[in-house]
Amino acid sequence: MLKIIFQSLSTSVLTMMVTFISSVIIARELGPNFRGEWASISLYIMMISTFTLFGFGDSYLYHKRKLYQSYNVSLIIINSIFISVIFNAIIFCFFNEYIDTEYIEIVFVMLILSGIVNLLSSLSRVDSNLLVFNKSKVLVASIFTSLVLIFFSFYQLNLKILIGISIFSFIVEIFYIAFFSTKKQFSDFILRKKIDWPGFFKYGLKIHMTAVLGIMINNFDKLYLFFNAKAVDFGIYAVAYGFSRLIGILPNTFAGVLYAKFAGADENKTSEITSLVFSFLFIPLLLCSFLLSIISCYFIPILYGNEYVEAVIPIGILLFESVISGLGWILAQRFNAAGKPGLVFVRQLIAIIPLAILIFYMPNYDVTIVLSLAMLLASIIRLLVTLYMYKNVLNEKLPRFYPTYCQINQLYSRFKGKSFYSTR
Repeated sequence: MLKIIFQSLSTSVLTMMVTFISSVIIARELGPNFRGEWASISLYIMMISTFTLFGFGDSYLYHKRKLYQSYNVSLIIINSIFISVIFNAIIFCFFNEYIDTEYIEIVFVMLILSGIVNLLSSLSRVDSNLLVFNKSKVLVASIFTSLVLIFFSFYQLNLKILIGISIFSFIVEIFYIAFFSTKKQFSDFILRKKIDWPGFFKYGLKIHMTAVLGIMINNFDKLYLFFNAKAVDFGIYAVAYGFSRLIGILPNTFAGVLYAKFAGADENKTSEITSLVFSFLFIPLLLCSFLLSIISCYFIPILYGNEYVEAVIPIGILLFESVISGLGWILAQRFNAAGKPGLVFVRQLIAIIPLAILIFYMPNYDVTIVLSLAMLLASIIRLLVTLYMYKNVLNEKLPRFYPTYCQINQLYSRFKGKSFYSTR
């Protein structure tokens, strides 16, 4: 498992570094105003394409491992793609007034391709080594950044060019995943078995409800700015949010690996590994957040320009939010992998309450700072609720906030090639 973690982490870091380059260029070239418009389009695409996934990728992974490991159930993939595309088109028809008419056609194409990419990427996790899943992220980030650099060097970047670059990148990613992962689900197995469609959709919808709440919580700040703020404010906040996600790549990578590795597997092993990962990451990541928040005071104006100096304080807050949110999501994989996504849904539902209240009491000053603090509060609530569920719902020991000597010895033994569970 450590090999998969390090592989996923290395590709995630590489993806982050490549994406970071393009994000800096886009921010400096467009300025806060047009950077805000690009953030609005990106948010619009992400919200709809994620909303129409319906948990199909996670449900396929879970049921494939648990019920259909030796059977050809590629019909699930065909139906999932078809349903996703149809719903993307329907929702776009009803909510396209938020897109400038100048970009409406190409945004529609971008939306459809984004939905297919998200679904195929999720389905590719059925390959336990996660090679295609990880490499596709690096591939699309590299293509996008390379094209941004080319247009930045020889032309002038604008929104239409950025949308076109995104469309081309999505097309390449679709063909890559389809060729190296998806097609194997159609040809590897000759045996067939009747599909439990009610079970598939039921599990998927549970995951989907959790995902929708997660979207609303994790993007509450950006949704508020999308509907209520100026493009300039959104542009500044988008830079703050994007920079703060750099540290979140570590816990989110671990969370993705844990689900892909243990979905439908032994619950005791899932619980032990999940708690172990949490204990090793908690204190180091909080310390990194503190250091990065200090460094950002001097680094952000130099990197992005003086136009983005107002992003410094939100960055400091969102760094801690990113870490706590990511750590809580690691623990939540204990529920998802065991086929209990309803517990994650309850966790998300409780955390959204303070954000919903904030809608009615949002001040007219320092909006970006207040939103950042609200996001931090929501992440703390999610973590606390998750810990409560471990103790009172699952009746398991609370995950520790720091590793014990025995846990450190376990990891050391693993590096030496011994059994991960040989030392207790």
